[in-house]
Amino acid sequence: MSRATVLGDAIIAYLNGHEFSKAFVAERKYIDTSNLKDIKGLNVILLTPRVSQDVISRIGNVDMIYISILVWDHVDGKDNAKVDPLVDLTEEIADHFRDNDLGGGKWESTEVLNNYDLDSMMGSGMFASAIQLVYRVVWKNV
Repeated sequence: MSRATVLGDAIIAYLNGHEFSKAFVAERKYIDTSNLKDIKGLNVILLTPRVSQDVISRIGNVDMIYISILVWDHVDGKDNAKVDPLVDLTEEIADHFRDNDLGGGKWESTEVLNNYDLDSMMGSGMFASAIQLVYRVVWKNV
């Protein structure tokens, strides 16, 4: 199994093993983002990771694994009382990973890429946010 898949599964287990302010079951999926508006309810999805590889010595390599977690739900973008809890949840998830090494990877950074997508909320009534986690995985050449 790929290092990125092992790390992704560890992140999903870590998310699902914690009680957040809003209930959800996180999943690792390969999704067609053109159909997001058809998905109902609160969703927390881990997308296929991006991996950057580099050589650190003759016997070892390092993978920087960039994992995106999407948070989305259908809301009325004009009602702060419905949007604020989703912004809070996004921050809460991002904070949950600070300094947590998982799945053989060392946590490097967490970034909330956007707290909300105004065009998406006004056009389709959907809150969408993304969190990017960066983990470093060192492995030996065989």
